[in-house]
Amino acid sequence: MNLSKLIVILAFIHCRYKHLNLLADALLEDNLNIESAVLRSNYKSFYNVLDEVKNTNEAPLTKVKSKSESFANSSLVKTREDDEFVFLVAGGYRPEKNDLVKYVVSLRRVDIEEDNGFGAGHFCGGSIISKKVILTAAHCLAMRGSITLAKNIKVIAGTTRRLLRNKQTQELTVASVKVHPKFSFLEKFYDIALIKLKDELDLNEEFVSIIPIANEKPLAGQLCTIIGWGVILEGGPLPDDIGNGDVTINSDAYCASRIRGFKKDLFVCMSNSKNYEVSSSNGDSGGPLICDNKVVGICSGGIRIGHATLPSVYTNVYYFREWILRNGVCCLTNKLEHIVLAFVIAFINQYTF
Repeated sequence: MNLSKLIVILAFIHCRYKHLNLLADALLEDNLNIESAVLRSNYKSFYNVLDEVKNTNEAPLTKVKSKSESFANSSLVKTREDDEFVFLVAGGYRPEKNDLVKYVVSLRRVDIEEDNGFGAGHFCGGSIISKKVILTAAHCLAMRGSITLAKNIKVIAGTTRRLLRNKQTQELTVASVKVHPKFSFLEKFYDIALIKLKDELDLNEEFVSIIPIANEKPLAGQLCTIIGWGVILEGGPLPDDIGNGDVTINSDAYCASRIRGFKKDLFVCMSNSKNYEVSSSNGDSGGPLICDNKVVGICSGGIRIGHATLPSVYTNVYYFREWILRNGVCCLTNKLEHIVLAFVIAFINQYTF
């Protein structure tokens, strides 16, 4: 064999290997835009098979501690009885019974769900603040100067699993969206939005429940929890199971010293001093920061996973409390709620400003 033929063969092998790697990488992306109809069909079938396997062969869980100290030395938390490791929120964990997921929804792109299967359309999280209102981040709904049409998104509630429907899963269509008029996509200022549902959520204490909004800004040193379906490895795929992460609220001075453009009224920032890998990330946007069973923050700016000195930044819900109540009035269900809301707003105006 002469040198020229050898070069051609090696080049061919290299191209084929590179092609296979690219294909493998593509199949790991949850929000994949597949041009080929054949690949799209295979991708959909892959997730259907994955759902069936996870539904029938789910290993039993073992109890996992939910305190920050449990995760000081590792971002991998063994939560099953076998040797499988489950990756969740960056540096986070999966509790045996997740008491917070009932407050959280997954926002889905309708077209991606239709093309690629249930769960593939997840793009942000949100919090249930009434039977018909979801609290989320403005940057989830406003991109490139335009606001996402209500008909293009849907809301999934009642499950920890992104890729699997169960009897508790609720799928709801969206009537309208309300993005804060001062929202700045570049700086993430006023990063808050409301989603009005066409129909009411079916509330129950275990799977779908309303979370109160903060009536004060969280204090520095307060232990809270972030929760969502965000990626847990830089550039990696979204997980199936939702994950929690224990964090501590940082002082405004600390946040300002590490986050350029941090505004203490608009934001709160948090981190885990014992495990710097605990962080919000892509896919967690719009999801809640929960302290004492109240939503006190909306995921706005997740920092690069595993960064030792940069905390995660969330919109300060307390600062926007009046805006939430005033704009949520469109979604209340009866006249009595409107009257109560009017008194609440009057009270806030009298004693807060």
